[in-house]
Amino acid sequence: MTGALSDNAFKVTRGGAITQIIDATGDGVHALSEPGGIALDDATGDVYVAGRLSNNVFKITPAGVITQIIDANGDGVHGLGEPVDVAVDTIEQRLPSSVSATSNALKITPGGVITQIIDSSRTEGGFAEPVAVATAGTDVYVLGGASSRRAFKITPTVITEIIGPGGDGVHPFELPGDIATDNLGKVYVSDPGESSLPDLAVAAISHCVARARGQ
Repeated sequence: MTGALSDNAFKVTRGGAITQIIDATGDGVHALSEPGGIALDDATGDVYVAGRLSNNVFKITPAGVITQIIDANGDGVHGLGEPVDVAVDTIEQRLPSSVSATSNALKITPGGVITQIIDSSRTEGGFAEPVAVATAGTDVYVLGGASSRRAFKITPTVITEIIGPGGDGVHPFELPGDIATDNLGKVYVSDPGESSLPDLAVAAISHCVARARGQ
C-alpha cells in the first residue's frame, strides 16, 4: 500500500508485520513524491510504485534494492507525466504505467526498453486523463478519466475501445474509477457516479456488476 501524503509504501504480511519498503528518498538519487499506483510481480516478488508528483516509477526487489525504471522523459520521445497506476504482465514481463498529464501509457521490458502503447490520438474516441491500468495475459487494459469515459484493450498489435460513455446502453459510463481483470478473461470497470456497470467479456458487454475502488 502507498501513502500519498507521507511519500512512502508499506508491505504488510499475513501475520500483520508492517515494513516500509520505500520513502521520499526513492532510490537515494531519484526522489519519490506522492505515490499512488502500486503493483506486485508474483513471479519475482518485485514491487512497482508510481510517483505521481515525482513523475517516475520505482522497482523494489524482495531484498530491498530500489531502482528507478522510468522518469519524466518516458521513452525519450513521449514523456511520462503524473503516473497514476502501474500493472505487471508476468507473461512478457512488461510493466505498463498509466499516466494522466501526458494522456498516454508506456510499457517497460525487463531489459529497460520503453515504448508508448497508447496516447490521446484515438480515432474512434479520445483517450485522456487515464486513471487506471490492468493486464490479462499479454493484453493491457487502460481506463480514461472523466473527459474520456472510455476503456481500451491493447494487444501487441491492435488497440480496441471496449466501453464508452454509453456504458451498456442502459447504464451510462460517467466517472471512471478503476479497471480490473479476472482469470476468465473478463474486464471490470467501476464508476463512482453510477451504481452498476457492465461486466465485459473481451469486447462484449453483458450483465451489470460493480467494483468499488480501494482507497
